[in-house]
This record gives sequence, structure tokens and C-alpha cells, in this order.
Amino acid sequence: MLGVHLVSDGGTKPWRAHFRDPGFNNLQALSIMAQGGQVADVVVAIASIDMVLGGVDR
Repeated sequence: MLGVHLVSDGGTKPWRAHFRDPGFNNLQALSIMAQGGQVADVVVAIASIDMVLGGVDR
């Protein structure tokens, strides 16, 4: 789910707009999924949650 935070001063345009990609929330689960595994397992864990790292970087 895409997270959106809008703040307006009553005009026709928002004063502040912030969008949070759903991949950001999925990335937080990566540390739990990688516990007890090997470094090569991290690649599989990232692929299994199917996130776009470009959206997380914003």
C-alpha cells in the first residue's frame, strides 16, 4: 500500500507532499528473514518480498 502524507494551507496546491513506497515497509522485514542464514540467502530474501529498491531510495 502506498503511503501518502499531504499538508495544505487551504490553497489549491499542497504545501507539502510525501509519498512512501510500499517497498520501504517490506525492506524492514529483511533483517528478520536473513537471521541465521548465509550472505547468499539475502539475495533470495530480497527476491521473495519483490520490492523495487529505487522506490526505497527515495
